Amino acid sequence: MTKEEKIVRYRKLNQKVVPGENAMANKAVQELAERHHAKYIDINDPLKDRDGNLKAEYTIEGMHIKEEGYRAIFDLFMGYAKEPRWNV
Repeated sequence: MTKEEKIVRYRKLNQKVVPGENAMANKAVQELAERHHAKYIDINDPLKDRDGNLKAEYTIEGMHIKEEGYRAIFDLFMGYAKEPRWNV
């Protein structure tokens, strides 16, 4: 199974997240952005706890983000949008 197939495969909401799976998916997205000369904003690292997992207040089961997580992501995007380097 390819990396892309692993990312898009169906997962049940009650399954435990495999350690490193979020990191693998994010790395694949970053590589895809680089291949297409697109800007990549890492929204995962700012949402992580000390153990490298998504903070409990932002996630449903460790992978899928809930409302509080989307609010944090919005705030992160707004911070980038206001930086002069993005106004190219």
